[in-house]
Amino acid sequence: MARSLADSIGNLAPSYQSASGLGEFFGFGILMMTVVAVYEKNVPKAGSGVAVGAALVAGLLTTKGILNPAVAIAMNQTISPATWATILSGFVFAIFFKLLSDK
Repeated sequence: MARSLADSIGNLAPSYQSASGLGEFFGFGILMMTVVAVYEKNVPKAGSGVAVGAALVAGLLTTKGILNPAVAIAMNQTISPATWATILSGFVFAIFFKLLSDK
């Protein structure tokens, strides 16, 4: 549905290649850790939007990936290892953040 809505707004490329699974894993992991840090109030409220935006831009620029499983699915990347890497990365890096923040 998202793909068809986007096609009605403008012309999209017929296909898109996501980053490698490893790139998606670490790019989304950095984004996930930043979001969890903002949620846990480890980042000042005034800088929370900047922190999340900066993490997203850093992940996108370094991996050239999608960093969002919903967008990947909308772009017909459902069976791509990169799509599943982002889902796994969310769990792994959230647990990693929790372990680091408990100390």
